[in-house]
Amino acid sequence: MTADVVYDGDVAAAGQLCIGFASVVQTSACPLAAHYREWIRQPLTATTCRNRRREIFPLPPLHVWPFSGGSKAVGKAAHLIANMCLAALNFLAFDFKADRAHAASYTPPSSTQQSAHQHVAARCLRFAEKLAMKIATSDWWHTGFHKFEASEKSEWTDIIADQVDLPGRAATCNPSSLIPPDLLASVSNPSVLFPKGAACTLKYAKDNMGSQRGEYINLTVKETMCGKLCPQSVIQGAGRVFATAKSSPGHLREIWNGSWLSSMAAAPPAPYVSWAW
Repeated sequence: MTADVVYDGDVAAAGQLCIGFASVVQTSACPLAAHYREWIRQPLTATTCRNRRREIFPLPPLHVWPFSGGSKAVGKAAHLIANMCLAALNFLAFDFKADRAHAASYTPPSSTQQSAHQHVAARCLRFAEKLAMKIATSDWWHTGFHKFEASEKSEWTDIIADQVDLPGRAATCNPSSLIPPDLLASVSNPSVLFPKGAACTLKYAKDNMGSQRGEYINLTVKETMCGKLCPQSVIQGAGRVFATAKSSPGHLREIWNGSWLSSMAAAPPAPYVSWAW
């Protein structure tokens, strides 16, 4: 099934989804879309192997839809989605190497590959059918995420110190005994972590505090009292603090944003591997 099929609109959601996906794979410059365009048009080569082929990859395109009945729009949408999934599985099997994926030759599907086709197609058909049942509007895919995933949206809000949940007594952990001495020395030395210093982040924090200064001070006092923070006489860097709403009304979660400091830090060392048998 190619991406330039004209879809009938008997089911708006499935038809619009199909048109949207087809537009992406036709125009996108991402390596997966480029692989799909090559893969879906590549002719199948005959195989002379008489032995049973057990390998699944590389998977050929699903040219013949294995299910009949139901809405044509839903079937066409599911067919396109299934081929996109198959192309993505191939791309993953080739370690995201476009040259390896393009150089592969594809033969008519073996019985093992037919089983894989059937499995992927069944899942995609069920997905498209659920869309058709649950969503009736034709523009759902423009606003669907915000409509159906509203509870998962990450939105920051102003700090209100009395609404930030804090423990009665903060737990502490000293990781110094868990990491090698040379790594401990590096992460404990500000001049190693920040070769050019991080004093400029102090100005960033001051300029971005604005009307939140009073609430930030109140929050700092509360966190110091419960042991979450320890006052320091010399400050060499700063980050921003903001809050996000919890599921319970009137409760906030404090978020520490250290992106300013991260941009000033040196590249981290290679991961330390400890073999224990």
